[in-house]
Amino acid sequence: MTESEALIAIKTECKILSDALTDTELLYFLNKNSKSVGSALENDKLYNMNRAIYEALSSAITALPKTFSRGGVSSTLADLTDTIKDYKAKARIGNSDFPGVGIGVIIRDISN
Repeated sequence: MTESEALIAIKTECKILSDALTDTELLYFLNKNSKSVGSALENDKLYNMNRAIYEALSSAITALPKTFSRGGVSSTLADLTDTIKDYKAKARIGNSDFPGVGIGVIIRDISN
């Protein structure tokens, strides 16, 4: 994914970020949570979008007013705090490219 594609993706995934932070600030969080893939000639990077969104939201909450609206929907900082918690959990889980704490799941057969 290129940097511009990642920027579009992060703004699409979490709309409030485009209002609260500049493109340069969002690119900072994306690049901080990325790693290069392929050869040195390629510009493609692999982005940990959930961690980038979590960190960007944590930064944005300091600049947003206590209540704000976007597209006719009114929100509060408490609503945004809940969203941050969701992304914090997603960022922790990780994957093979960006390992995180992970969540252990035990599946038991209780059909008998």
